[in-house]
Amino acid sequence: MKVQCTDIKDFLDNIIADGPSNVDRKVIYVNIEKRQVGDIEVKKQISLQCYAAINVVIDNSYYILYMESDCGIDYTDASACFDGTRKATLIKDRVEKFCEENGLTIRPGKLDFS
Repeated sequence: MKVQCTDIKDFLDNIIADGPSNVDRKVIYVNIEKRQVGDIEVKKQISLQCYAAINVVIDNSYYILYMESDCGIDYTDASACFDGTRKATLIKDRVEKFCEENGLTIRPGKLDFS
């Protein structure tokens, strides 16, 4: 089963509700993607995804907790505007702080839903 959250607050609230000790391998995976927008190489869409596998004690199964945030656009031309990367970094920093406070680890990567 996959549970998708709309923002980082909901993602972290779900982990708290189920207990950080139930996060599989005590790891939250964070991935920052940069996708070229159209034919313009200097314009990149930035998104951040967070994943955690949560063990459910009741029936000895697990579910995947997932969150994706559209962080905005980076321009690598003379304007050097990196608003997307800046927002993604702020979210990642929030996850890192959460991990430190709750005995979890943050790693780069994605979980496969298959």
